[in-house]
Amino acid sequence: MKNFISTACLIGIFLFVSQVAEAAYVLPYPSYLPGNKLYKVSEFIDGIKKYWYFGTLTQLKYVQEMSDKHLVEAKTLFEYKQYALGVRALVKSNSEVVQISPLLSRLIEEKKSNPEIVKNVDEQMKSHVEVLTRMFSETPDSIEWTEERQAPRVINLNDFHTIAIQLRQELRNYVIARL
Repeated sequence: MKNFISTACLIGIFLFVSQVAEAAYVLPYPSYLPGNKLYKVSEFIDGIKKYWYFGTLTQLKYVQEMSDKHLVEAKTLFEYKQYALGVRALVKSNSEVVQISPLLSRLIEEKKSNPEIVKNVDEQMKSHVEVLTRMFSETPDSIEWTEERQAPRVINLNDFHTIAIQLRQELRNYVIARL
């Protein structure tokens, strides 16, 4: 009888005390990075997937997925001080981010948009800005990069940081106007 009462009390506590937790937008785990044999295969498959998603909503989800993937790739490469490859991944992520607002506009025109989709994009861009801010706080403003058998060149990382943050802030402003 004591076990029944204690079990009932525990169940009652869990039912009445449990809180609803809302998770923020979560970026994916890094995929294959440049240098891995499967990286080119992964990029090829991503290129094919682009043509598979032909509806506006699925195109938006694909573009969001790719912008996340390339941002995480850039973040990981920056952590390993592979700045040239990281910049290339960041540029890919930026090009995907630029495609989001036209897709959102098309969704609104087609009357397929809802507040959840718009809120998701806003949370995604907020997460991107946080990652970029953290990422560039740990990197120098510019570096001298030397590729194998090539002359050294200066990469101004501060310019890439400014552009990446600006693109995402503009998209957030666009999204906030739609909420």
